[in-house]
Amino acid sequence: MKERQTGQVWGERMESEPSMMNVYYCAGRDPFSRPPADELLIPYDIWLNKVHCLMLYNQKVIDIKTARAILTALNEIAKKFRNGEFKIDKEKEDVHISIESMVAELAGEETAAHLHTGRSRNDQTTTDCRLYIRDRILELYSRILKLTETLLETAVQHLDTVMPGFTHYQPAAVTTFGHFLLSHAQALRRDLTRLGMTHEQWNSSPLGAAAGFGTSWPLDREFAARLLGFTAVQENSLDCITSRWEYEAQVALNTSLFMNHLSILAQDLIILSMPASGGHPMIEIDDAYVTGSSIMPQKRNPDFAEVTRARAAFCHGYTMSLLSLSKGALSGYNRDSQWTKYAVMDLFEEVRYAPVIFTEVISTLKVNKDVMRARCSEEFINAVDIADYIAQEKGIPFRSAYKVVSEAIRESASGGENGNKKTPPRELNLNILNSLLRKVGKKNPKLRKSEWAMLARPERLIARRKNIGSPSPESARKNYQNLKNNLKVKYNWYAHKQKQHESVLRLLQEEISKVMEKK
Repeated sequence: MKERQTGQVWGERMESEPSMMNVYYCAGRDPFSRPPADELLIPYDIWLNKVHCLMLYNQKVIDIKTARAILTALNEIAKKFRNGEFKIDKEKEDVHISIESMVAELAGEETAAHLHTGRSRNDQTTTDCRLYIRDRILELYSRILKLTETLLETAVQHLDTVMPGFTHYQPAAVTTFGHFLLSHAQALRRDLTRLGMTHEQWNSSPLGAAAGFGTSWPLDREFAARLLGFTAVQENSLDCITSRWEYEAQVALNTSLFMNHLSILAQDLIILSMPASGGHPMIEIDDAYVTGSSIMPQKRNPDFAEVTRARAAFCHGYTMSLLSLSKGALSGYNRDSQWTKYAVMDLFEEVRYAPVIFTEVISTLKVNKDVMRARCSEEFINAVDIADYIAQEKGIPFRSAYKVVSEAIRESASGGENGNKKTPPRELNLNILNSLLRKVGKKNPKLRKSEWAMLARPERLIARRKNIGSPSPESARKNYQNLKNNLKVKYNWYAHKQKQHESVLRLLQEEISKVMEKK
């Protein structure tokens, strides 16, 4: 017997190696630490400093020699950061002073002393955070796009795959696995819309607001906004500073809604992957995305799904913290707002890889169609379809048909009409139903065996539901196509934002080159 080499104590149970991304996702912060908050802002503060320096030079606040020295120092700091050689100096309090101090070391104290002209750490921090959040939104957006696409492409393969639908965790009515997946894709479409709207609403520059009350220096806020990739200037300087929490809270709410949707999908996957009594599960999660037990060798645990529920709960907490931090604060800067940075950064860390994991889980899912179909003949799951059919075809009001079917279920479950009371049936008894039907209606509206055979076929029941958004293959395919078309629009929006970002970086480099190469 060949032994498998694995780093997990439970790994021998699995046929394939675990996904290390899934292992890390489930491990959370147990083996990992998170970097200081301002360390995440280093590239954004360097970018902001370059833009501010160029703006000061264009406005003739600093001369070309000073501008060149500052830009050269900032380029060197950026290089050191990329090589892992530049960190936040704890003695310097934050990212802004750490970078300004390094500029002083490289270009001289007098030169560096010009860099903070016309600004405050208030507008500087707010701008840094806005740049960071903008990038995280687009990263999350792209990953939700991929998850949505995976759900759609899996759904279209299962428009005819019948399965039980649930209410109250109990079998309720027949549906299809494709319809089930389309419902999740439709929810994610709303998440994408919200994130896109939030991105557009807040893509304005607070830089130049200074401490919140403007400045006498002749700043060109529009020039700085363009070089930072903002589409507008956030106009009122006091609002620029007071609103530091609002963008964060809005993003947190958007993200919490997304994580709620993932939590619902997670719970669905847990339930559908549970074996029926004495049988097989309706779906099987690939070995790469389950974990085992340190004591029970047989276990295949959907930890990623459980962890997602916990991460969603943490996102709710961060959202409430962000909403509470600003409540009742005086207009202007208050030190409370420093904590908004921690909350939003931790929130993004909780959700960052969630859509990636779910994309991989869905794309590798094994669907047991025969098991799903077998479950569609249990627990009187076609009862609503029978009641509807009787009302539609036998001229009986729906509520009367409902009552007849309810009584037939009760008598069938108790073992009537030669049933076995020790093992109650899980399907309706036609004889009982027809006996009850004879008591209502004037035309002896009994069901024929051919009708009964049709009502026992889940595919036929699904095909009868043709309303918009219903699970019939025809309706579900229209739902799929509409979602697919909308997804294309969202992919185009994301691609446009990526091109805008690349264009802004080129523009920044062109402006730097003008200064560095001017004779």
